[in-house]
Amino acid sequence: MSDGREMNRMAPEQDAAMKETVRSLYESLQVPEGEPAWRKLQARLQAAQRRRRRWKSVKIGSAIAACSMLIGLSFGGLSPTSAFMNWFAMVRQNDDGMVNVFFGSTKKIDTTGAKTPPPPEYAKAGSGSVPTPIGGPSANGGVVHPEKVTVEEAKKKLDYALQVPAALPEGYGLDRVEIYKDADGVYRLSDLTYLHASGHMLDISQKKLSTDSSGANTTVNQAAGTIKEVDVNGYNAILVLYTVGGSRLEWLVQDVKIEIYGKLGEEDMMKLARSMK
Repeated sequence: MSDGREMNRMAPEQDAAMKETVRSLYESLQVPEGEPAWRKLQARLQAAQRRRRRWKSVKIGSAIAACSMLIGLSFGGLSPTSAFMNWFAMVRQNDDGMVNVFFGSTKKIDTTGAKTPPPPEYAKAGSGSVPTPIGGPSANGGVVHPEKVTVEEAKKKLDYALQVPAALPEGYGLDRVEIYKDADGVYRLSDLTYLHASGHMLDISQKKLSTDSSGANTTVNQAAGTIKEVDVNGYNAILVLYTVGGSRLEWLVQDVKIEIYGKLGEEDMMKLARSMK
C-alpha cells in the first residue's frame, strides 16, 4: 500500500516537470516573421526558376548546333573527317528579359570509328567587356598576359589571320595592339584599341576558339538597349545599341570570334565592321 501511495504522490510532480519541459521547449522555438520568411523563400524560388531557364537555353543551343552539324555534313561538301559550321542562334527569354546568343561550332568528327568528341575546353559567356589587361583567362586554361606589338608583328604571331578595319570613324586613331599567348605558346587572343580625340575608346577583340570548342555564347539583358540580328559580310552577328549610348557588335568568322565595342551609333559600327579584312 505504501508503494501505491508513494507513486500517487510522485505522479503530480512528474506531470509538473513534464509540463515545464514542454513549456521551455515551446518558448525556445524561433518562429520567423511572416514577411521576411516569404521574401527569402520567394528569392530562392526565383533563383531556381532562372537556373532552369538558362539550362533550357543551353539545351536549345546544343540542339541547334547538332542539327547544323548534320546538315553541314550532308549538304555542305565538308571533309568527312573534319567539319565546321558557322551557325548562329538568338534565343529570347521574355519572362526574365535575357537574350542568349549562340555562335558557331568547331567539331572534329571522326567518321572512321565510334569515338566520341572530347568535351569542350573553352566556353565564353561574354558580357561586352574587353579582355582583362593583366592575367586574362586562357582558352586552354591558365593565365595569359598581354604583349604590346605592332599590327604587323601581331599578324605574324597570331594563330589566325588578324582582321583590321580599312575605314575608321572620324577622329579615331590606333592607340595600341596587344596579343595574348596561351600556356601552350600559341597566340589566340588579340586586342586593338583605338582612341578618339575626345577620349572615347574603341576596342576590337578577336579570339580563336579552341579546337575542341562547341562555340561561344553571349547573354544580354534586353533592358540594356536595342538588340538586333545583323549581317556582317555574310556572317550573322548580334548588335547591341545601348540605351546609355554606344554599341557592341559580335560575330564569328570561321573559328575566330570578333567583338567591337565603343561609343558608336549603328551606322558607324556597321560601316566599321564591314570594312574589316
